[in-house]
Amino acid sequence: MFYEHDDIQPAVNVATEMFGNVGRMLYGKNVLYNVTLATREFGKIWYGDMDTIAMSPQSQCSVLSQRINQTVYMFNNSNTFDYTTATKFSPTT
Repeated sequence: MFYEHDDIQPAVNVATEMFGNVGRMLYGKNVLYNVTLATREFGKIWYGDMDTIAMSPQSQCSVLSQRINQTVYMFNNSNTFDYTTATKFSPTT
């Protein structure tokens, strides 16, 4: 199935609302650097640095997954979009 911009944009909007602007750069010791969030259906929906102080990235990704009703995968800088090794967050978890 092919998705149009209008199908994907709501997921991007929710991710941006939760994690900040795409490409966000942060500094400090409580930061996960160069994180990419994607779904198998939509591809990359957000990338940037994540602040870990307010809420754990795992909790945030679980909430994102539930809000967009898609399985969300978190990739770090060394992962080249290998969905089998990415951290997976399903809407039901």
